[in-house]
Amino acid sequence: MIDTVILRVNYPNFRISPSVYRKFSPSAHGIFGPPYYSFGSGKVIKCVLQLKAKDKKLGVYQPRVTLMKAIRAGGVSVFLHIEFSAPKILYNNNFDELSSDDFKAVCAELYRKLYKLGIEIKRNQIERAEVKTVHFGKNIVFDDYRTAASVIGDIAKANVSTRKQADMRVYRNDGEALHFYSASQAIAIYDKRRELAKSRVSERGLLEKDNYCQLTLFDNIRSKKPFEVVRVEARYNTKRAFSTALKHALEYGRASDSVTRLATKQKLVFVDIFNEELAKTLLEYEFAQIEAKNLDLNETITNTATSFLHEINTLNPKATLAQRLETLAIWSLMRETGSRDVRKMTGANSAQWSRLTKKISKIYFRTRKSSSTSYIEDKLAEFKPVRLLEYFTELNKVRAGPN
Repeated sequence: MIDTVILRVNYPNFRISPSVYRKFSPSAHGIFGPPYYSFGSGKVIKCVLQLKAKDKKLGVYQPRVTLMKAIRAGGVSVFLHIEFSAPKILYNNNFDELSSDDFKAVCAELYRKLYKLGIEIKRNQIERAEVKTVHFGKNIVFDDYRTAASVIGDIAKANVSTRKQADMRVYRNDGEALHFYSASQAIAIYDKRRELAKSRVSERGLLEKDNYCQLTLFDNIRSKKPFEVVRVEARYNTKRAFSTALKHALEYGRASDSVTRLATKQKLVFVDIFNEELAKTLLEYEFAQIEAKNLDLNETITNTATSFLHEINTLNPKATLAQRLETLAIWSLMRETGSRDVRKMTGANSAQWSRLTKKISKIYFRTRKSSSTSYIEDKLAEFKPVRLLEYFTELNKVRAGPN
């Protein structure tokens, strides 16, 4: 479902109490009254609301608020950017997931939190606020003794194009995270509990921020089963990135007319993107794109080089010697690492790698679907919200709830 979102609210559709001007850095006074801030050589002035240290210490989640004054075509605009995690707004954590039915409750709680910060926005303005950035996420729970690290390790072998940068962060105790990204969009797949544990030391370099509200989430919790969580996120930082991805996703699968219309809508508002079907459509598509580019060499049934060579010889009698040996060589390397690393080690340029993968894709061999990959695909298709109540009975710290 939806997680992080950045909403834009234009002035005068919001009011900031003068008593909290000084809580912005720099003070918001220079936006609304003399002496006004000068733009200088820039076109944007930003004033960031400083969150209270005591709220962070107490684990009370707060939205991030930035007041902006910008030169735009036709004049000068004043507006707010409100960044927040929707499930953290409602549940104070994002292990619990939302459904479409939670929209009104999220808006009401966001209104209440902003009001306590000295910012007043009517609820209908929140519901109809323009969306600048949106992240959709799904928590995939493994309680069958598979580790998140092993699951992500399988996904890491996908043949993802190097036109997207890829960052693989390997943490201690074998925790892993994958981040395939460009400037405008990304897909992040990571060990959510490891990410939370790392944030106790620092959030620097992590894929998720503002974990302060859920640091004690699993303290004093006992469970009879393991609780490993692989987080799959699709992140869209621009309207164009969102629309392009949705158009491709609609070609990949079916969706209702209400979701289909969003691909061509000029302006997205909060109520538009708070939609389970939309989140499901995009997450299934993004995950499928990683799997579609997998050469499947890491999923072969045979385990030794001699048996694999015998198989491709038997199943591909017309294949050239070069094709068979190239396939065997890449298979051997893929058993140890992913396709991106293989390409780097060989020094193949884009054209060379494309030709090689096309030749290998024509070779037949027996494969078995990764059980972890299949499990994630099934959970994305099911798209049932995760509720911690279903996994734990001792919940004294699991749901801190809004404060």
